Amino acid sequence: MLAIKGIYDGTAIKPLEAIPFKKAMQVIITFLDEDGNSEKQGDWRKLRGSAKGAGLTAALLRARREDLERE
Repeated sequence: MLAIKGIYDGTAIKPLEAIPFKKAMQVIITFLDEDGNSEKQGDWRKLRGSAKGAGLTAALLRARREDLERE
C-alpha cells in the first residue's frame, strides 16, 4: 500500500507526488478537514488536560453520533 498527497479542486483529484504505477489500480480516497479547524479538532485538543468541566465527553459523543449518521 502506498499513500500520496493530493488536492481535490471540486471536480478532480490532482496528485501532489509522483505515482509510481503505470497500470490501473484500485484506490481509497480520504478527504481531510479543509482548514484543520473543525469543531471535532477542538474537542480533541481538549484532551491535552485542559478540559476539566468543559463537557468533553458529551462533545465527543455528539461528534461520534454525527459520524455514524454520515456513514
